[in-house]
Amino acid sequence: MSRTYPHIHDIVREIIENLRATGTISASVEASGVYTLTTDNELVKNVFIEIDGNQYQVLSATPTDFTIKAASGLDFTGLTWSALYPYYDHEKIAKAHEILSQMTGPQSKWKKYPYVLLIHPYSVVDNDFSYVTANNTSIIIVNPTQNEWNSDQRYTNNFNTILEPIYYGILNGLIEHPAIMVEGGIIPHTRTDNLFIDGNPLPDKLDGLLMELGALNIYTETNCELINN
Repeated sequence: MSRTYPHIHDIVREIIENLRATGTISASVEASGVYTLTTDNELVKNVFIEIDGNQYQVLSATPTDFTIKAASGLDFTGLTWSALYPYYDHEKIAKAHEILSQMTGPQSKWKKYPYVLLIHPYSVVDNDFSYVTANNTSIIIVNPTQNEWNSDQRYTNNFNTILEPIYYGILNGLIEHPAIMVEGGIIPHTRTDNLFIDGNPLPDKLDGLLMELGALNIYTETNCELINN
């Protein structure tokens, strides 16, 4: 009998998608093509969002509203917005470098960072009828940094506010995912903080956080169906 299991890169993609902020717009006011949209949010200036299948860059933001530029005469009231970040790929390092290098221009960093990469290759061992084990799985989380920052500034500006929330979101997502076998509420892994990454294989000046995951047992599709019913 043939059977399937969810790939770890698809599981991580699902987790990242769930980490992206979203909300509903309760009011929409236009002034010369600039819209002030009322909604609870933690957005910041310049990030990209999606509304009704269209992408917009945030011009300004407060905890209760944000502004975008769009064609005149629209009404965004009642629509849902979704942040487009964190961005995610599963690739070899060389391919990820190629992808990011092609994204240039003044808006580029807002269209590719913060960036999560599950690194290929990883291996999968078939154990028995109920589960497989993913080994050698590494995930990096990166965001632009500045030459002049010292270590405390890197933690204040990047790790504490951007990289670590994504890191904990991935850990919690793995723990809560129905396809992952978790013992004792722990995902075995090693975390390495890399401030102003030495020998950076990716373009741009980056701070990074590396997650090297231990063996991850993944239920097969048949077993997932049993535990979800």
